[in-house]
Amino acid sequence: MREAIQLVAKEGGKVVGFVVALDRREKMPGHREKEDGVDDGQPRMSALGQIKQEFGVQTASIVTLDDLIDVLRAKGDKKDIERLEEYRRKYLASD
Repeated sequence: MREAIQLVAKEGGKVVGFVVALDRREKMPGHREKEDGVDDGQPRMSALGQIKQEFGVQTASIVTLDDLIDVLRAKGDKKDIERLEEYRRKYLASD
């Protein structure tokens, strides 16, 4: 997203928003996770939250991880629901 903002600005335009298909609402990785893949458990903003804060650009998603979990609940797929809920607990962004 940052690269897109820079490319558009370079050509004289201005990005006014981003839309993503699936927002996992996932926090950005910390330094340790970037180095050795281990999550430190600290709350952090999502990529969409950071872009919105840093550039003042509106962001939207078509579907969120929460929406996906709700659909699976309606279908009664308990194993997949449990895996996604665990993923959400571990990686949910603070914004």
